[in-house]
Amino acid sequence: MLYAFDGWEGSCVSVQQSRRINIRPGVSVLGVFKDMNYKTWYAIGEFVDNSLQSYVENREELRRLDGAGYRLRIEIETEEADGGAIVIRDNAAGISSQRYEQAFITAEPPPNRTGLSRYGIGMKSAACWFANKWSVRTKAINEDIERTLRFDIPNIMRSKIETLEPEEKRVVRDKHFTEIRLWDLHEDRRDIFAGRTIGKVCLHLTSMYRMFLGRDELTLVFNGEELAYQPPEILSRKPVWEQKGQEVEWAKPISFEFGVDKRAYGSAALMAKGRRASAGFALFQNDRLIEGSVDDAYRPREIFGGMESFRNLRLFGQMNVVGVGVAHTKDKFTWSEQVEDEFLSKLKTELERPPLQLLRQADNMRVRTSEQVSEGGLERAIEGTASALEALASAVEAEVHEPPVSLPPVPRGVEGEGSITRQLDLNVNGEDWRITLELTKDASVTDWLFVGATEAGPAGVRTGGAKSIRRILIRVQIDHPFMNQWVTSWQTVEAIVRVAAGIGIAEVTARESGATMPSTVRAHLNRYLREALSQPKVVLTQDDIGE
Repeated sequence: MLYAFDGWEGSCVSVQQSRRINIRPGVSVLGVFKDMNYKTWYAIGEFVDNSLQSYVENREELRRLDGAGYRLRIEIETEEADGGAIVIRDNAAGISSQRYEQAFITAEPPPNRTGLSRYGIGMKSAACWFANKWSVRTKAINEDIERTLRFDIPNIMRSKIETLEPEEKRVVRDKHFTEIRLWDLHEDRRDIFAGRTIGKVCLHLTSMYRMFLGRDELTLVFNGEELAYQPPEILSRKPVWEQKGQEVEWAKPISFEFGVDKRAYGSAALMAKGRRASAGFALFQNDRLIEGSVDDAYRPREIFGGMESFRNLRLFGQMNVVGVGVAHTKDKFTWSEQVEDEFLSKLKTELERPPLQLLRQADNMRVRTSEQVSEGGLERAIEGTASALEALASAVEAEVHEPPVSLPPVPRGVEGEGSITRQLDLNVNGEDWRITLELTKDASVTDWLFVGATEAGPAGVRTGGAKSIRRILIRVQIDHPFMNQWVTSWQTVEAIVRVAAGIGIAEVTARESGATMPSTVRAHLNRYLREALSQPKVVLTQDDIGE
């Protein structure tokens, strides 16, 4: 009779004498797994994959035992103290006695190689990549033995150990679970405790397992937070080539065959609000993401064109790819260039197949800037411009040689709802200036740029008192046709607003330097931007981008 500790810090209990488990090839492989080219979320994904595969293979039996409401639950916890630890536990079917030894032999493929686990190295490689020490505690369905196997990799390598003996104890038959604990983490893996890294891990895991999460088959919890996937809102709009037609939802199923014994199926759509970070395709196999996670979308040029393409703002989709190999790190497909080219050619054809020609619509559709860019994005744009103008005082001072003159007053009634303003105080040549930047959505404002001042109130030319303040207003219409045509993000807004502010300040300083009617340039610019310069290109076809 042997003795062991129950769990990680429990009381001493008796266990059954158990057979030793072969862990070949031990030293030759386990010791080098820590140098694999994993990303943290893909390494964590190896454990999630094992839990999901256990669930998929035993779904009906699990529901029979626990009831129709059974749902797979996977919890991941990180502990920073004492060298760091990661714990992954599930309520799946556990590792059965028939498959127990095979589960710990490195590079021993499972009987079913068409599922999420296929190479027989995922759990071992990910565990060794994270930590020097790890253990697996499991209880299989319809069995009454709980088993715990512990790995001390430095000792295994040092002593050339090829077999390990699990701890076993009898438990009630109705329980089923697996708990993996990793501790004594490698120093360069401890960044998982950083808030930024944890946030990225959660985003990637949510993206990787969105299919299971979306079907309510999986509850995935990271450090107590339940993860949920929120798909982008789908665009509903008239086709650009049928403006008298009805609004349609720009999403459609896609299915095609390519190559020999290969096929792809899924869906594609256009986002209601363009966002480059969310655009692109996610490629899956067996409903698990392989390529195209949240900050690394699959955006081949053959489909999306260059970065300037509007497809890069709105087109997204998810496709299951069948019949193509997957790298052992499960982060890319191992298809040849020829096979991928055929996949892309078929996908492009389906995206442009009538009546929903997604590429044509994405290339030619424009929306109001206020719909495209969030309120927070506009705030960032105006803040960035204001910060840039703070460095302008010396340049403005060099241009001002004459006493200030009054600017034209601001038209009445245009400072309504939907405006974002920022005030900036500068001292120019010993005089205080107060520049007011305003982004307006007011439909009654037709000019792209207005430079002026009011006679009273916050935008007045001057204030009374011991020291006068020069007041200048620079207003940009963000829903101007030119903006709607070319703005793609808050960064684009900031760039254009900076140009507008520069034009405004240049006009003021030119006037005060003695220039005659400098506002004439702005008047002509407003006219040209509203007319010829805001016109879209001709309606494009799928071949106009990416050639």
